[in-house]
Amino acid sequence: MNTSIPADAVLLNHIHNVLDNHALFSRRAWELSSQGGVLHIKGCLTDPEDQALLRELLSRVKGVRAVWDVLKIGGNEKPFVIDIGCGNKKQVPWAVGVDKYEGDGVDIVSDIEQGLPFQDNTADHIFAVHVLEHIRDLTRLMNEIHRVIKPRGSLHIIVPCVNTLNSIGDPTHVRYFNRKTLEFFCQLHKGMLPFKPYCLFEDPCSLFADLTPVKDGRLATEEELSYYFG
Repeated sequence: MNTSIPADAVLLNHIHNVLDNHALFSRRAWELSSQGGVLHIKGCLTDPEDQALLRELLSRVKGVRAVWDVLKIGGNEKPFVIDIGCGNKKQVPWAVGVDKYEGDGVDIVSDIEQGLPFQDNTADHIFAVHVLEHIRDLTRLMNEIHRVIKPRGSLHIIVPCVNTLNSIGDPTHVRYFNRKTLEFFCQLHKGMLPFKPYCLFEDPCSLFADLTPVKDGRLATEEELSYYFG
């Protein structure tokens, strides 16, 4: 029995009620959908500060696993989106798909462990969906992702949880993840470029995280780290 459709409908109804009662978002020029608790937001926002507020507001709604807010900001052109390790399926159809091997969703064939073939501060969003568990030098790749994402941009991650059969049963997985793994990348460490979390969710199978790069020196506080990572 598939219960995701009614669960998503209930979640969306709750979110619309929350937004309708918020002065900034009661009249909105964007579309909102949910797939298994992953929110997909498309449309326009006037102010980048409003996007940060929207992320915080939605991430705190019970049942939200991730906030994928691919929005135009201030009338700018379509956001530049990269999907690394995408294989045959991109999370956003018009994203630039990057993979080591050719596939239906691959636009650029490149080994992401050797660096990302993009200039600094060019991507509004980078998707890394079930790919980081295959990466040997994860700290190098996370630094590359940080380099490429714009200030206020987003890294959207889904990885298997450490205690699942899928995590340990796939011989191509070279590392395991729990909340503390991702907390490491939101702290200041020598040689590492830090991120800040704005949405984190863990279910019995997967860990979902939305992170934004710290490029202004304002690190996540201890209170913020405790809230997201426990």
